[in-house]
Amino acid sequence: MSTKQIHYPWYKKEDTDAFFALFQNNLANFVIIAVTMLGMGFPASIVFGKVIPGAAVAVMVGNLYYAYSANKLAIKEGRSNVTALSYGISTPVMFVFLFGVLAPANVLTGDPELAWKIALAACMLSGVIEILLSATGNWVRNNIPRAAMLGALAGVALTFIAGEMLFRTFQMPVVGLVVLAVILVGLIGKVALPFKIPASLFAIIIGTVLALH
Repeated sequence: MSTKQIHYPWYKKEDTDAFFALFQNNLANFVIIAVTMLGMGFPASIVFGKVIPGAAVAVMVGNLYYAYSANKLAIKEGRSNVTALSYGISTPVMFVFLFGVLAPANVLTGDPELAWKIALAACMLSGVIEILLSATGNWVRNNIPRAAMLGALAGVALTFIAGEMLFRTFQMPVVGLVVLAVILVGLIGKVALPFKIPASLFAIIIGTVLALH
């Protein structure tokens, strides 16, 4: 195994597009969390004073740690073609905690503050379980077909994210369909956009301008 010194860049121009793509993904999850919790009766002081800021800090720290890990792996294996895993809120887990923990806890206790604390305890417990089971990660990866592992994620993505957001797209077609076209042309079609602006950033800009007008 090589330990030679290599130049591993902390930033490349492709990272700009990746940043805004990840930003859009996490922003959508933040919106879903906020809207859902407010609809359940949680006060804004908890939603915007504790939950959203806590999630935002976790996302930032997680991405910085993954970038650090990628750098360490590149140095360890003597190669520069290492990409940090993007870190964000797990959408399937998000729905489990929203509707499987927060909602019933709020109904049973009638106290949003206590329900939020119960959800924090559940998060802590799930983290401990993940740490204990992490030792089996390589075995699971090597012995379970990838399609079986990704099938659940794909189902949730198509049903809750793509499906719901598609309906919202048609609620404001002038904004939604134009942004969708930009994403398809820029990210899927690999067509260069004006001034070489990353597709995800251009989608945010054009969508914001259209929404304001």
